Amino acid sequence: MDRIKNNKEIIIAPIIVILVMSAAYLLGICSLSTGERYFSNYAFIHDVLHNNASPFFNFNTACGTGMAGAYVFSPLNLFLLFVKRNSLFEGLKCFYIFKLALSSAAVAFFMKKVFKKSAFFNVKAALAYTAAAFIIQKITTIYILDAFVFLPLVLYGYKKITEGKSGILFTVVLFVSFVSAPLPTAVVWLYLIPVIFAFTVKKNKNETLKKTAASVTMQTLAAVLMSMFVIAPAVFDWYEDLPENADTVKEAAAHVKNFFTVKEKSVGLQAARQCVYVKRNGFISKDLSRIKTIGDGLPEIYGSIMGLPSLCDDADTASSGYKFFMEKFGYNPKCTEGGTAFTDAFLGVGEAVSKQKLNSALYNEECWVDGEYGIYSPVYKFPAGFFAGFNFLYTSFPAKGIKMQNLMYNALTGTMDQIIKSCDEYRGKTLDLAGQKLVSYIMPVKEKSTLYFYNEDPKNGYFLYLNGSPVRNDCKSCMDYLSDGKSGFTELGTYENETVTLTIRCKTGTEDLFEVGLLDNSMLEDVIKDYETKCASSISVSKNSISISAEPENECLMFLPIEYSNDWKATVNGSEVDVFPVMDNAFMAVYLPGGACEVKMKYVPRSFMAGMAAALVGLMFAVWIEIRKRENLDWSDFKAVQYLCGFVCVCSCAASIIFMYMIPLIYLIKH
Repeated sequence: MDRIKNNKEIIIAPIIVILVMSAAYLLGICSLSTGERYFSNYAFIHDVLHNNASPFFNFNTACGTGMAGAYVFSPLNLFLLFVKRNSLFEGLKCFYIFKLALSSAAVAFFMKKVFKKSAFFNVKAALAYTAAAFIIQKITTIYILDAFVFLPLVLYGYKKITEGKSGILFTVVLFVSFVSAPLPTAVVWLYLIPVIFAFTVKKNKNETLKKTAASVTMQTLAAVLMSMFVIAPAVFDWYEDLPENADTVKEAAAHVKNFFTVKEKSVGLQAARQCVYVKRNGFISKDLSRIKTIGDGLPEIYGSIMGLPSLCDDADTASSGYKFFMEKFGYNPKCTEGGTAFTDAFLGVGEAVSKQKLNSALYNEECWVDGEYGIYSPVYKFPAGFFAGFNFLYTSFPAKGIKMQNLMYNALTGTMDQIIKSCDEYRGKTLDLAGQKLVSYIMPVKEKSTLYFYNEDPKNGYFLYLNGSPVRNDCKSCMDYLSDGKSGFTELGTYENETVTLTIRCKTGTEDLFEVGLLDNSMLEDVIKDYETKCASSISVSKNSISISAEPENECLMFLPIEYSNDWKATVNGSEVDVFPVMDNAFMAVYLPGGACEVKMKYVPRSFMAGMAAALVGLMFAVWIEIRKRENLDWSDFKAVQYLCGFVCVCSCAASIIFMYMIPLIYLIKH
């Protein structure tokens, strides 16, 4: 009882936070603010903790991605052990409040240990700190709160060092903070350095300052090296995915801009709340079919919540090659909308989600509904693991979408036929209309065909009128979206033995930057039926490995619509074979020699091993520091360490100023 009484502020402060935040959020209608982009990450962590997913490869984000280490190893995530998969939405709201409460308790502990103030003062300080954490989280994401929990404990560990005591607490807590939330921890730590050293100058003599400075520097370096166990794989994967001609400065600026952008409204979790109570509660897909989201207002994270791979670049984890291919093949920049029945079938789209009434020629009438969204099964789908010739490796990517579709069809079939025929021959005269242009097509459709409009640039706004009616989100005659501000293919219905009129209203100068084409459904049916016998007989997917049985007649490539990485290794009947990147490294194909083949594929991330090595170095470094300190050596003799400390500090501060302020400012001015 006395212990509780003596630590009452550490108990009272988080209780107040829980009561206030529960009333505001748990019983209210608010979501996790901008945290919806990380919702699927926590779904992924949940399944890692329950042994249903591997932290080293995830088939469910986009088309497979590398390690998501920065979100996996925070000890706070153990909270997810006690949350059911189908209650994850409510669980994350509790998790949000839980983190704020821990932040409040941590700062109350720090205030009590460092400053001899009244309990009431400590509670007020703890609540003020929590309010700051809440405000910052509102413009960032939920995982940022991890840094707020551990920062007071880092400061307490620093106080121990200034008193000449062991730095183990400082090293361990800083390590955990870097692992839990690397970016906010790094930023906070950079600006914290002048503050804590100013405090040391005030409280200590000059010779003690040198010793403390050297000790803090070495302990920080050890913590950073140890955290590389988690951070290095994510950094290495990001670096390897950069295209050779990438404007990295612009990408960094855009990332920082997005990081600090407040969204006016958050539809993500509102949709997720409806989506999470679905028939599938598992996370690992047993086949390679994917989710495609179409229509307005549905977030790209849907597939991850559903437990299926999805056509998306969720949380920026998909590789640049994957994004490049998806855009070139006519999907919009978020890779959820667009594409044709041919590319959807090629990529194994097993279900499509939309608010629209879908085209029954492309999607089965049988569907199930969750909330306001309908989940539909496409009619056309290639068998997983189908065989292809070696010319499949060398398919190029021209500028126009229809030509790309036909080239892939030619590579697949070995013919020169066109699966999508351009409608240029049906184009009428271009009319001027108050500074805009009107372009009309009158198309006599004989064989069953699907009409597509292709916009190659999202900056070009187009308004479509089909048979005299505007194409809108609530249009009952088509399945897709208004093309204004979008890029990629828009599906405008399937027709047979009728004449279709399409009118396009656009800005002057953009009347020749789009395409209209008709996809021959019978050709697509034929090629899919032909490939039913040219595919793997069975494919089994586990956490980070694939087992395949196949029996091709001759040597060939087996296509797998999984994101390529050179960390994949494959064996056929026990002998190692090549894994080829196809479509600009977006997907992969495995060489098969012909005859009965048992294929084993495994994902072994080299970057993880590099991170492991760095972590071991950091651990040994931390132990060495403690041993040397026990020998009472004078750290002020290590001049090189002090100079290194100053150089690193100056460079780090300069880099943070450039990336956090200068680049975003330049980017905003230019755009």
